Amino acid sequence: MFERLLPCPFCEGDAVLAADFNGRYRKWFIFVKCEKCGSRGKTFMSYSDPERFRWSNSPCDNAVKAWNKRAYIDPDDLNYHMINNEDD
Repeated sequence: MFERLLPCPFCEGDAVLAADFNGRYRKWFIFVKCEKCGSRGKTFMSYSDPERFRWSNSPCDNAVKAWNKRAYIDPDDLNYHMINNEDD
C-alpha cells in the first residue's frame, strides 16, 4: 500500500486515490483528489488496472507523493516555522 494521504491543501478535506480508464488510449490515468472540494493532483499514466496491483504500482505511488508534496502545512508544525524563518 502507499503512504498516508495528507488532507487537501485548499479545504483540508479527505483525499482519495482515484483512476479513470481511457479506452481510446487504453491507459489508466491515476491521480489523487479531494472528496470535499474536488481539487486534483498531478495525473500519472499506467497500462495496468491499479486495483489489480492493490493500488501499489509506481504510478499510484507517484500520484500520492505528488499530492503530499503540495499538501496543507499545519501552522503549529515545526517545519512551518523553519520554512518561514520564524523564531519562537
